[in-house]
Amino acid sequence: MPKNKSIVIECWDNPKYADRYTIAITGLQFVPKDNGKGEDAYTYFMGASASPFHTQGIGQHSNEMLTAEYKAHRGGWKHLGKRVDWYELPADVQRFVRWELNYEE
Repeated sequence: MPKNKSIVIECWDNPKYADRYTIAITGLQFVPKDNGKGEDAYTYFMGASASPFHTQGIGQHSNEMLTAEYKAHRGGWKHLGKRVDWYELPADVQRFVRWELNYEE
């Protein structure tokens, strides 16, 4: 994931919080494709614990942000923790993101 090269997924890990994993996704098909500047208009955010499907786990989509605003501020978000690669996320977190996006492999 992702197979569509227009989708960009960026991930962070901050073990200080219950929803330690933050996932930012740009280039999704279901958000407006054009904000008047020929770029995707929104970045979609998700947060998850290591076991988002557990009854005491956390799996949520938190908000959307203009992609330009996201790109301008992402370097200043120290509270998100350290950047991690998609493949460093626990398998259940990857599965949660796929499930939320109705992504079939």
